[in-house]
Amino acid sequence: MWQLSYRFLIIGVLLALSTPAPSIANDIGDGAAAYKEGDFQAAIALWEPLAEGELAGDPWAQYYMGMVYQLGRGVPKDRAKAKRYYFHVLARLPTILDDDEARRAGLDLPIGAIFRYAMIHYREGLELEEEQDGDPRGMASKNLNEARITLDRAGFYGHAEAFYNRAVMTEFAHGRRFFSNRPLAMALYTIAAELGHTDAEIQARRLSRILDNKAREEAQEQLADYRKYMVATKTERWQDPLDEPVELLKPVGKGRTEAQAKAQAFRDNAKLDEIAKGRDEEPSEDELARRREEPTADDLEDGEELETARRQPAEPAEEPTDEPAEEPTDEPAEPKIQIPNALDELRRQRAAYRKAEKEKGPGAVEAPKGLCVERAPRSKGSIFTKVIKPKDPDLARAHPPTPGLMQLMPFAATAMLVTLSVEIACGAGRNIAYGPWAPRIIINQE
Repeated sequence: MWQLSYRFLIIGVLLALSTPAPSIANDIGDGAAAYKEGDFQAAIALWEPLAEGELAGDPWAQYYMGMVYQLGRGVPKDRAKAKRYYFHVLARLPTILDDDEARRAGLDLPIGAIFRYAMIHYREGLELEEEQDGDPRGMASKNLNEARITLDRAGFYGHAEAFYNRAVMTEFAHGRRFFSNRPLAMALYTIAAELGHTDAEIQARRLSRILDNKAREEAQEQLADYRKYMVATKTERWQDPLDEPVELLKPVGKGRTEAQAKAQAFRDNAKLDEIAKGRDEEPSEDELARRREEPTADDLEDGEELETARRQPAEPAEEPTDEPAEEPTDEPAEPKIQIPNALDELRRQRAAYRKAEKEKGPGAVEAPKGLCVERAPRSKGSIFTKVIKPKDPDLARAHPPTPGLMQLMPFAATAMLVTLSVEIACGAGRNIAYGPWAPRIIINQE
């Protein structure tokens, strides 16, 4: 008897759990009807309880609540809340590593939330670049790259506008560290056109006319790679039930080259080095208190004065005195002592000669005579002096040059040869070796 009662109880619980609750679908549908009629408060009252929780909430309610906060329908605009609701939907989306059945199940999700989440990342990235006058910390590039990846994921599930915006970003290099890639842009335009986007078809034809054969072949390879991950077919294009407009990027501008993008990244890194150099570690509480009580010039902003400087009275003007002012003297100032330099004198003479030759013509001016410059031996380095041979015979006789290394080489070679000959003649019968650098000579007496 008790066994039978428990069996009926278990069957009743299972039937209750397996029966779908029609109220959730009805509430979402009623909220959509109220939204289209302009009664946003009624729609929010129906959607908001269903949207709470990342995985427990209903994805359609989360999508609608994100749109309400993003567009400001009945509530103040709040991009952070909208982004949070959109992310709850993105967390449910299968990845390209899942099997085909799981990926097909992703078509039941509101793909519009994925697209809008990506465009919020895109706007945040551009705003960061504008605020920082570049991207020294790399946060803007991170947001823009996240936007590109998320647009691809939305496009795989039939969102044609996602592939169109992704193509515009790729062709015109949106983001200072990104460069233009027209073959990939042509492939993305083509997929968006296959999903029914008319503007994408126009842009794809434009690129096919201006790209060369090699670039078109690369575009076909990129197109084949993207088609491998497509989940939606050409007839499964995403349509928004609320018919709210989406943000479409304008295909205008001039894309940066790869070299320009790398140069921008180099400038951002240099700017980051300057920021890190000028910013020390966070000051302690004692240091902050000291700066408030006794600020120094380094602690103040540009243009701000110290409190002591503001309180200090202005210096009084000098009182006139009866003493006569110092009269200026006519004595010339002492000239600065200049140490004569032979090379400077030689350069001066050559410059004067070129100027005179230019004015009077070639051959009309006598060429300057050479200078004999002898330098004292240095304490370190080579012991041989550098000799500049004079062109004037009188100067050469008056200042004979010091012998250099090349002038002594013949005498040194002759002396070594004579020494070697004497050793051979006097040391017959002995083994003679002159170190590792000299030839080894062995003579045996027979």
